Amino acid sequence: MKENRPVTIRELSQLRDLRREIRLDTERLARLDAALYPSARLMREMGYAAEMDRMSAEIRAIIAAKQERCIRERIRLEQYIASVDDSLVRMAMTLRFLDGMHWRAVAMRIGGGNTEDSIRKMVYRYLARKEKEQGKSALRNAGNRT
Repeated sequence: MKENRPVTIRELSQLRDLRREIRLDTERLARLDAALYPSARLMREMGYAAEMDRMSAEIRAIIAAKQERCIRERIRLEQYIASVDDSLVRMAMTLRFLDGMHWRAVAMRIGGGNTEDSIRKMVYRYLARKEKEQGKSALRNAGNRT
């Protein structure tokens, strides 16, 4: 598998944020549905049922689009993490960014006397090194074009 461009911590964290956003939207939809259906007859009499149904459908469509984006992002990150040549870094990145574990839980899961700080710093150093290598490679390639 060819190595993809380096990703940033922000990009890696985006999957967790997107999952959280989907969960909040789903909870909001459940609250809307709960408010809608017990009083549906009254709302229909008042002429609001169609509006509530439309809102519910729009929120469902938004959630579905975010879920599709989440799947695409997960695949992209899975591919990047699979390209990491260091097994320990790959394991830490999988647990942290794909499985959503906290650094402390990642360190405990990996074991071997690793601390949350040592695991976090190892991943950050790896990403910084790859970004620096990518920058040098880009400069070398630009120099070859002139």
